[in-house]
Amino acid sequence: GVARALAADPPVLLMDEPFGAVDPVGRARLQSEFLRLHAELGTTVVMVTHDVDEAVRMADRMVVLSTGAHVEQLAPPLEVVARPATAAVADLVGRGRTASLLSLGTLERADLDEPAPAGATDGAAGRGGEERFVGGAVPAGGGTAAGVVSLGAGLDEVLGALVELPPGGDGQAPSLTVVDGDTVVGRAGPASVQRALHRLTALSPVGTLPE
Repeated sequence: GVARALAADPPVLLMDEPFGAVDPVGRARLQSEFLRLHAELGTTVVMVTHDVDEAVRMADRMVVLSTGAHVEQLAPPLEVVARPATAAVADLVGRGRTASLLSLGTLERADLDEPAPAGATDGAAGRGGEERFVGGAVPAGGGTAAGVVSLGAGLDEVLGALVELPPGGDGQAPSLTVVDGDTVVGRAGPASVQRALHRLTALSPVGTLPE
């Protein structure tokens, strides 16, 4: 039905729970295929769903409605999840909220455990003495090519990379080298992910994530 509707090239397509009757594996596959088609066609789509995770994955903007079609919030998914405007929105997105933030949020400089020191010259030095990272080399601080993540990477990617690393020396938490292009900008560990989650929820008027 969705394919036939798209074939008609409508200016706006209304979809009411289009994947609701499909098992989780099939639903994820259909969602991915629909996102691919949408990127190609650019059709404006209004999707009605009661699945918050689906809305977060599929939408450019989310509108949360309550009784009487009252608009509780209209915003991009990350803002809805990280900064719910009302208690009703917070209740709606509360379940699975951390997972949604991990899939939407990115690693920023303020989240790093150890910002790169000014004028660092260990490893391959670039113009101005900043530390440079060359793929396969070992940047100062002990990171390797397998333990490197880019600034701006998704928090889920950062967390996945941390899980793949062995614990640090003396029982310390694993730590990733963070690069911006070919410049090392610092290190990130589990605390960086937690710091990012707190940053994303810092402006929420109805509370933050638990520790």
